[in-house]
Amino acid sequence: MNVPEPDAAASAHSRRVQEAALAAIEAAGGWISFAAYMQLVLHAPGLGYYSAGSAKFGAEGDFVTAPELSPLYARVCAREIDRLLRAQGGGALLELGPGTGAFANEAIDRLRQLASPLLAYELLEISADLRARQRERIGDPLARWLESLPAPAPRIVFANEIIDALPAERFVRKSRRRCRICAARRHARR
Repeated sequence: MNVPEPDAAASAHSRRVQEAALAAIEAAGGWISFAAYMQLVLHAPGLGYYSAGSAKFGAEGDFVTAPELSPLYARVCAREIDRLLRAQGGGALLELGPGTGAFANEAIDRLRQLASPLLAYELLEISADLRARQRERIGDPLARWLESLPAPAPRIVFANEIIDALPAERFVRKSRRRCRICAARRHARR
């Protein structure tokens, strides 16, 4: 596969990310968790992949998600969201990691067409850059931006392609030995 060489600005940014990661590792005494590394390289303000200001989605970016390809995805999901909202007597919808806001923009329009009992469309976005882009795209008064999880309340939660952007710990199996429970089960089957 031929991957194009990054331009000078992208190369310089990559070096800044590498330097920040090395500084964090050194400051922590020689190692950081995988989750801390993910947090830094993906979400550090002005530095992380999702927070540095470059285009990520669509033709200008480096990947495309379903809401960017067609409004049909949001329209189909909005029908199910409407059904769930009606079943709970109305309420809020919380979208995690709304990207460019394409899904939210289309879903809000479709929910309005359905006369859905949507009271608020909450967008949880930790990237200031992406929040600004979403605000430009979504001009609906139902839209409310959050920087952290809201207090527990009845709401529908929607997320599209978010799991891979959440800092997570990494585990390594150091032994091929089975745990006692698994070994006992295997022994019992013989």
